[in-house]
Amino acid sequence: MCDTVARSLYAAGYEVDTCYDGAEALECILAENYDLIVLDLNLPGMDGMDLLKELRKENEGADLICKRTDCRQSRRARCRGK
Repeated sequence: MCDTVARSLYAAGYEVDTCYDGAEALECILAENYDLIVLDLNLPGMDGMDLLKELRKENEGADLICKRTDCRQSRRARCRGK
């Protein structure tokens, strides 16, 4: 999923960095100044919620928008609103 989103954003003309675990993402986020971060809450290692908590500690005034989508096989009925 990460690579698919990254390719789509890159094709649309955006500069894209990708990370594959929470610790790597935190390191990149703290080292760079990003306009937008697309974050998976189910990251290996440090999960996305823990990463958000760390980001909040580093920058209390930052605006964070969270959207969760999870339509794995076992949850499809709930994701469809059934």
